[in-house]
Amino acid sequence: MATKALYETRDKQLVPLDDIQHINGRYNEALKDNCQTLTIIYKDGMKVTISASEYDWLKQAWEERRNGRYR
Repeated sequence: MATKALYETRDKQLVPLDDIQHINGRYNEALKDNCQTLTIIYKDGMKVTISASEYDWLKQAWEERRNGRYR
């Protein structure tokens, strides 16, 4: 049985990497906790907004998981 990979943001949100369809790398105009945000789109259509400062780390973890290198 395969294990789902999770990415934990600095504010303790858990992001399931296997369910991500797209990460919007452009900053949104909305502010969350006084910082710019970005949107994660899941395969089921659900959208989640997280701090834009997480983008580089999340994108790297997501791509590593897609290429079979992230656990």
